[in-house]
Amino acid sequence: MHVPFTSDEALVEEAREGARLAFETLIQPLISPAYRLALVMVRDPSQAEDCVQEAALRAWRARAQLRGGAEGLRPWFLAIVANECRNWLRGRWIRVLRRDLPPLATESGPTEDRLAQSEDLRRALRALRPEERAALLLRYGLGLEVEAVAAALGVRQGAARSRIHRALRRLRPHLVVKEVDDGR
Repeated sequence: MHVPFTSDEALVEEAREGARLAFETLIQPLISPAYRLALVMVRDPSQAEDCVQEAALRAWRARAQLRGGAEGLRPWFLAIVANECRNWLRGRWIRVLRRDLPPLATESGPTEDRLAQSEDLRRALRALRPEERAALLLRYGLGLEVEAVAAALGVRQGAARSRIHRALRRLRPHLVVKEVDDGR
């Protein structure tokens, strides 16, 4: 008789042993952050989806390697996604079309000012290397601590900190900051 899962650690253990439902339950909340990471790295929405799907398949095949319980799952899976994206970037030999990131919009719709700001940000992000964009997304977009960023990128903590710092330093000159008159 199958006993219901009682904790994330129990889910991890069941997933390691080959329980597909347990694995899907653990991976499902990570799909959106994984897609965002892939999109930042490959800058192609359909290729980002492909990378996440391939990463999920690779994670399933490597599920026995998962260590550290549920808290280790997120950086482990994001590292697989980042590796899949790097493999795709390395393996491409010709890319004629470069697609932009999808447009940013507010709940009420994009405004001209918001579009101009998002275009400045896109342009600045395009100037960064994929590893730098990934480090920034993991740290600031997904809110991961430096330790988790390092694990996801497969580098040491110092290297992760350096990538984040260099990316921010390279990003700043490209961004135009407007002063706002507050009426005083």
